[in-house]
Amino acid sequence: MTTFKRVRRFGNWVTFLILEAISLALVVEYNQYQNEIFIHSANVLTGNLNEGTHSIGQYFSLTGENERLQQENSKLLAEVNALKQLLPPQDSSIHAPELHSPRFEFIPAKVINKTLLGQNNYFTINLGRHDSIDVNMGVIGDQGLVGIVTNVSKHHAKVMTLLHPLARISASIQGQSFYGSLSWDGHDPYHMILEDIPKEADINIGDNIITSGYSNLFPPDIIIGTIESADNKAGDGGHTITVKLINDLSSLTYAYVLKDRMKEDLKQLEE
Repeated sequence: MTTFKRVRRFGNWVTFLILEAISLALVVEYNQYQNEIFIHSANVLTGNLNEGTHSIGQYFSLTGENERLQQENSKLLAEVNALKQLLPPQDSSIHAPELHSPRFEFIPAKVINKTLLGQNNYFTINLGRHDSIDVNMGVIGDQGLVGIVTNVSKHHAKVMTLLHPLARISASIQGQSFYGSLSWDGHDPYHMILEDIPKEADINIGDNIITSGYSNLFPPDIIIGTIESADNKAGDGGHTITVKLINDLSSLTYAYVLKDRMKEDLKQLEE
């Protein structure tokens, strides 16, 4: 279609729109009431646009602030964990070692995908081999345990959550030296089962269940949940404890991957 034909085809519409615009401008210019309405409407529109722009800017600002706070939290968690290891035992004749760098490094990560609909529940995080993440690293959240890294690509990692039949965590009752194996029965996403706790243990409803520290996955004293009930059947070797989890995995957005700096040294020693 030639330029002349386009002008003939759309010329009437263009002329109409120009005349409408001129008419609207004259009405607004020479009629005070319409002028006030136009100014008010323009102010409302401008205000809404500014508010929307501000909200978008605030959203991205908060996202950056959350990431900054997560970095700070990872440093604080590592320092707290290191200080816990330096606390002297009840025997005051044994002195704590000198201050040294923490055994576990807390690496902040973001959850980018979740599978929480069945028994084989996983998360995907935004860190991978490029970020020094490897399989068999523990993962925690702000409220407690999350799971274990099972697969790693260059920039992402797959985390088997606590809510998985293959997950086994060495756990103990806070304030006691007894420890056992914590696992999920595949039914209730808010409870896990702690087994092999000796009968001599003092079981109280509401006591905290924490990591024992007898693995290179998690440092000791990270809270997992609380005792909801206990069963000691005749003939069993110990208590079977129902643990109510404190961490709501369905709402998890940010996490920390735990890197054991002593892992290779212990592995060589134990082989």
